[in-house]
Amino acid sequence: MKNKTKEKVKFYLYNIVVVLIFLSLFEILSGFLLNHPEKIPNSLRSAFSNFYRESDRATIQVIPECAQYDPDLFYTLKPGNCYFKNREFNNLIEVNSIGTRDSEAALRFPEIVMTGDSFTMGWGVDAEKSFPSVVKTLTGKPLLNAGISSYGTAREMRLLERVQLDSMKVLIIQYHPNDSTENKKFMENDNQLVISDEAKYLEAGKMSDDRTSYFFGKYTALIFKQILKGKLKKEEIINKSDRNEAKYFLNSLVHSNLRLENVQIVLMEMNNANENDDVFLDEVEKQVSANDFPLYIKNIKTIRLANLLSEDDYYILDNHINEKGHEKVGQKLFEYLQKL
Repeated sequence: MKNKTKEKVKFYLYNIVVVLIFLSLFEILSGFLLNHPEKIPNSLRSAFSNFYRESDRATIQVIPECAQYDPDLFYTLKPGNCYFKNREFNNLIEVNSIGTRDSEAALRFPEIVMTGDSFTMGWGVDAEKSFPSVVKTLTGKPLLNAGISSYGTAREMRLLERVQLDSMKVLIIQYHPNDSTENKKFMENDNQLVISDEAKYLEAGKMSDDRTSYFFGKYTALIFKQILKGKLKKEEIINKSDRNEAKYFLNSLVHSNLRLENVQIVLMEMNNANENDDVFLDEVEKQVSANDFPLYIKNIKTIRLANLLSEDDYYILDNHINEKGHEKVGQKLFEYLQKL
């Protein structure tokens, strides 16, 4: 009887050791692949990318060295210098006095102003490789990059109130579908921004730290979870032709405090890899032509990027464009501006 008991114990211990060895090897392999994403098998890239974005990626707007609370905008980038890095990049971030990733000199009477979220800010590339810098170099015009990660249109317009815009001739707005949430709240709150207090901002930073902190087995558990989700996920039907998205956007422009009567507004949309289309821009044009808007809204021009960017223009793990993508967008914008 004792021998049988011992055999069972040995059997269970053996299997536990085998499982632990397997999990440890997968954990080590996963860490290696996260640091060398080009080696991730195509069939697993979606699972690794989703894990990275949900449980591994740092976000610049809650890093104390790179960003700070702002009572009117919730946060801005922090004036000075910091380094912002993730698995696929490590960039120096130089920030001016209003909290955007550009020089102090760029704040003085820019002729071209670019506003948007992390795409415009240049997430993942050095400043001189971002598409605003590409446009600035090609045009030779004074240009301000006013993009800040996760800003919606309503906050983008409020931020520009801090800039001397007397010389602005062109305002280029980069839109992302995530802007809709902020723009909707702005409209529903009598066209006033809804800004949380500093405690909420600090809480967001702590939550980010908790989410991205490492513990043994994290890669194995959460990447397997993503693989399983991918297997079980049912096709989602998304109505991308929602008229309200364009309505919220246009309302944010009309109810800004900026003097835009003599400014040419240029609108473009940027999204994740394989998610770019022209549905939002089409709806904006429909609403502009069908409703009684001020002339500067009626004259909005749109730039179509849906067929410009491919998967090769994006990072493998991160859902932002790489240097190649920024060069393409910058060249496209330059060519368009030449025609205006």
